[in-house]
This record gives sequence, structure tokens and C-alpha cells, in this order.
Amino acid sequence: MKSKQLVAYCLMAGLTIGLVALVGLFTPRKGEGNATATCAYRVCMARFGYHSMLIIPAENQLYSWRGRFSGVDQTIQYVGVGWGERTWYVDPPSSSVAQLIQGTRALLLPNASIIKIQRYSSFPGHYETECIGVTAIHYLKLIEFIQQTFQTDANNQPILVTTDKELNATFYEAKGTYSLFNNSNHWTARGLQVAGADTPLWAAHAVATMHVLKPTCAEPYSTSSQANKITKQQLTNLN
Repeated sequence: MKSKQLVAYCLMAGLTIGLVALVGLFTPRKGEGNATATCAYRVCMARFGYHSMLIIPAENQLYSWRGRFSGVDQTIQYVGVGWGERTWYVDPPSSSVAQLIQGTRALLLPNASIIKIQRYSSFPGHYETECIGVTAIHYLKLIEFIQQTFQTDANNQPILVTTDKELNATFYEAKGTYSLFNNSNHWTARGLQVAGADTPLWAAHAVATMHVLKPTCAEPYSTSSQANKITKQQLTNLN
């Protein structure tokens, strides 16, 4: 009898946790908002399978990635920025069995993380994407959030781990540990939250953030000169 009760309690607990997680996935957490924003400064979320990343211009009136990272030159128009489990990103498993084993390990154990900078000469329209317009202040807050994700050396420079020529991407040491409760989608959602967007209470899966995110702009990004103005005082307040 006791063993049956234990199994019943375990099943009930599992169902409760699953229900709470499901509710959290599709319950929005209100962002600061970008009611005054145009599409001059856009931030896109890209979903590829379970994972996600942010896509932003290589350069605009507020910030330039050119010269800051290897290969981000004048031919590059957009950068994809993603945070994830180090082993999976650097040496992805090739077989379904290896994917299952490595994926289970990555989710159940705290693992080292890495940040990827992927370079694009034009907007990568092959992803499922949602784009929002943000204010200049929110855009700079997002840039700061991304910058703070990098581990840096004694000269305050990002620490290069490896380069993937096929993906046209470079990988750098990142802060934080990867797990079920802190995966690539959580990082993407935190970035969007910093940018003022609505995000799910629990952003474990890219689908959840895609569902909650309310797109306000189409891709590709506009580089119009009608960009939002930002004052010196506003820039000072961000520091």
C-alpha cells in the first residue's frame, strides 16, 4: 500500500510540476515596452529547432560590431548572437543516440557555456524569426547585456575558443552555466526582456518566447536615417 501511495504521490508531483512549467511557458511577463519605438532599431529572435538566438545589425547609428570581432567586416550586415552549452556548440553530436546522451547531460547537469557570433552578409531569412522595434535606450541596454555575457582576458577582450568556417561563426568563452533552468532560450528571453519586450515566465523552449513575443517590424532591418535620437545625458545614464 505504501509503495502504491509513493508512486501516486510521485506521479501527482510530476504532473503538478509539468503543469506549472506549461503555464509558465505561455504566460507572458510584461516588459518595459517600446510604445514610442519605430523600426529604426530592430531586434530579431531567430528559432532553429529547440534553440534560439538574437539577430541584430552589424552596424547602426548607435553601435558597430565591426572591428570588435573576427570577420565582422564591411561585407557583414547582420550578426547572430547565441549563448549555449559549450560542448554542443563546439562539437555537436552527429548521431541521434549521441544527441540524446549529450542533450540529457546538458539539461540535467550544470555545464560550461559559450557564446556564438555568427556573421551574415544579408538577413538570414531561412530561420523562423520575429522582429520588434525598440527605443535607442533599450537597444543600448541589449548591447550591454550581450557584452556582459562574454568572459574577458586581462586586456578586457573576449576570449576566443574556436572558429567554424562553415557557419561563418566564432565562439567565445561565456559567463554562466548551462542547464535545464538556464539554457539558450532563457538567455535569448533575458536579452529580449532587457530590450523591453514581453517574454514568458519560463522560457525553456524557443516556441514559448516566439508565442509571447509580439512582432512589430518586418525583416530585414531598416537602416533608415529616421533613427530614434538619443541624447548625451541618456547615454551617460546607461553607464
